[in-house]
Amino acid sequence: MNVEIHDPLRRFLRSIEGRTGIGRRDTFANEAIETGGEYRPAPIATHPDAFLIQLHNIRAHCVSGEAGAIATWIVRARAAVGEVMS
Repeated sequence: MNVEIHDPLRRFLRSIEGRTGIGRRDTFANEAIETGGEYRPAPIATHPDAFLIQLHNIRAHCVSGEAGAIATWIVRARAAVGEVMS
């Protein structure tokens, strides 16, 4: 049996492999819409470019913007499933 079918986090990690730029951002935004997650700007007074991602019980907030939040989310998600970032 394919474990990824029953493991949305692993399935999503596989779906973003090889994607960059707008394709990767769109994949994250769509996943948030489809799963009830969050993918949005989260500015605070001292960091107007801050961004928040909450998908599959993994949360990433980055004060430097969307790309940083994506990178942080991927590292945390891979750690959660026991993968090493390459």
